[in-house]
Amino acid sequence: IRQEGELAAKQLKKRFGTPYLLARPYGIEGTLEWIDKIVKISGLTLDNNFIKSEKEKSMSQISPAISAFQHVIREQPDEARISLGGHRDVVKGILSYAEEELSLIRGTCWCDSEAMASEEILYFSENEWVQAILSEEKGILMASGEALKWAKRNIDLQISNPDIKWR
Repeated sequence: IRQEGELAAKQLKKRFGTPYLLARPYGIEGTLEWIDKIVKISGLTLDNNFIKSEKEKSMSQISPAISAFQHVIREQPDEARISLGGHRDVVKGILSYAEEELSLIRGTCWCDSEAMASEEILYFSENEWVQAILSEEKGILMASGEALKWAKRNIDLQISNPDIKWR
């Protein structure tokens, strides 16, 4: 579950013994770690052959992209930065995947809710995220549709609202 479901999960755990996992998996390794945690708290048995097969398929599909990112990191490190703005759990998850599995470099990252801010992912007001985007001219930007459109960046990299079109 995401952080906004934590209070309900704690209540269910207290009243009914329902286990929960405060996590949201991103990437291949992140998903495998999440599966291991689910196995531990649920007592389920894992089909290791299936997991291994799926990991191999996924790695063969993503390896060309990883090679491309490695080339960008070597040749144009400024373009290998990733900046993210949105829900804290989403920003944290994508950032973890980008750094650990794709070897991208952390740019400016922020969350869009004061209540969800942390030392790791700060809350930015509109003026602050505007300045952050202006300071990160190169690299990958993932944020709200509104921010991406304003910055004239790829709107397909939207990870939060407000949106700019009906989907």
